[in-house]
Amino acid sequence: MPRKAIYRHSQDKHSLPAAELDRQFAAVERTLVTAAEDAVEQPLGVRVQRF
Repeated sequence: MPRKAIYRHSQDKHSLPAAELDRQFAAVERTLVTAAEDAVEQPLGVRVQRF
């Protein structure tokens, strides 16, 4: 993909890495929330292992 096409959809060159970090952290957060919700009734050892 040409560089111009990428930058056309962002405010500046600094917002691209910030947007990617936001996307990656959101994915990690979803994974952790799902693991925590799935382990609510489990013993502490199981909950810790899931993380």
